[in-house]
Amino acid sequence: MATGQELSLSGFAASFATGAFFGAVGSVAGMAGGSLAKALGQAASSPFAKLFAGLTIMGTSAFTDVVRGERDPTTIFFNAGVSALGARGVGKLFPTRGMSTLRQSQFFAPRTLGAFGRALIDPANAGSNSISVLYGGLAKGMVVSFSKGMWSWYDERTG
Repeated sequence: MATGQELSLSGFAASFATGAFFGAVGSVAGMAGGSLAKALGQAASSPFAKLFAGLTIMGTSAFTDVVRGERDPTTIFFNAGVSALGARGVGKLFPTRGMSTLRQSQFFAPRTLGAFGRALIDPANAGSNSISVLYGGLAKGMVVSFSKGMWSWYDERTG
């Protein structure tokens, strides 16, 4: 987004898309971890499920770094760690109740784009889990994008 003192529309769009991607992955990582744990005979809320969710977030962070051209392993690992910690923190701010597998999403998730928009714009008509997934996903995307931007800014000035 920023190159020295310049801001570009394409940089803003790329940051926005990266944040949206992270929000989407962050919204389902915990449920995917629970589903995998359950399939392997573990509890859907077990430490294994949480570990898998964290690794999913970290892998997504590393993937987006490499796609955007980052090659420094320190930066990639730092961003991955901050992404996992940020997602965990946001998960504490926007908790879901009784929801730990992907199969359970059929009972709370908006099923159409219009329903998604209504839940996003008018949360008073959405359930608490829907709100947590939608706004938690937005917050995760923003936290991850912000942390990556701050690291890039710091790295440019000290590198």
